[in-house]
Amino acid sequence: MNYADACPPARLHEALFKGHFQDPRQAAAAFLDYQIGQLFDYLGSAGMKERTLVVVVGSYGAEPL
Repeated sequence: MNYADACPPARLHEALFKGHFQDPRQAAAAFLDYQIGQLFDYLGSAGMKERTLVVVVGSYGAEPL
């Protein structure tokens, strides 16, 4: 899954968290946390949680030199 669009300017998080955070970056982090929670819930309900490796990587968005 790619959540690069969770950060501004796409603001996919606004539908769930509009008005809860002053800083859009906080809302984007809450959106990602919510989505990862949904993934873990699904894996648990499908009986796959114990045999699935979830890797989360991130970047602070700087251009490579």
